Amino acid sequence: NFIYRTFSFIKKNFNSQVPKAKLSEKDKEVLNLSKKYAEEIKELILNIKLKEGLKKLLELSDKGNKYFQEEEPWKNNEKAPTTLYVCANLCYDIAILLSVFLPKSAEKISRQLGVKLGGFEDLGKRNIKPGQKIGKIKPLFPKLDDKKIEELKKITGKVTRYEELFRKEIDFKEFQRYKITIGKIVDISHEKGETVMKIKIREEIREARIKGKIERKEIGKKIAVLLEEPLKVLLAKKGNKISLITVNKDIKTGSKVR
Repeated sequence: NFIYRTFSFIKKNFNSQVPKAKLSEKDKEVLNLSKKYAEEIKELILNIKLKEGLKKLLELSDKGNKYFQEEEPWKNNEKAPTTLYVCANLCYDIAILLSVFLPKSAEKISRQLGVKLGGFEDLGKRNIKPGQKIGKIKPLFPKLDDKKIEELKKITGKVTRYEELFRKEIDFKEFQRYKITIGKIVDISHEKGETVMKIKIREEIREARIKGKIERKEIGKKIAVLLEEPLKVLLAKKGNKISLITVNKDIKTGSKVR
């Protein structure tokens, strides 16, 4: 278990506190992995491929474990603080991604880290700072006997509707944490089944890509967008048809959606 391994090492060797780091290019690449994987996982979730999405998340955890093993913090005392700083931040990002599938387990990780669980917009931002104190730790998934495995099969064998999965986890307070604002479409083009939109937010021009076709007649309209990287356009969908969520022309770009 990559997460338990990381927390245990910090507790034992760094007085339960996340150490300071001197990041190399390799370290930065590992820290940026979560943003890359998030896009793939979100795409799978939107296509209701939850099993494949969870496999992707486990792949990210395996990469973290591989990094830990390669850096050998038990041998390399000089590099060990950086290694554990990177691993602690990757554990936090894994918790955010896990919250879509196993929200209670994700909360357990954040509690052990001693921080509040963030949202997808917090991925890759190195939210776990040096000096952060690790709380009481225990394995996330304890060893299961045959009886418990059979019980879990009965639970996880039930079909969960995609809409219900998210409706249970995102209340209005959670929704308010997302940075949704107003942008103005200044250009639309089409590439390989995608719509490429140039969107003005205050004085900045951002690009957003949508699977499906939005007509150029929508240029000039003001729409709701999610301030993530890359920029996301909020859409209404019925069957295979997608529609933009437009707003009154009098509303300024950059206005916050509440």
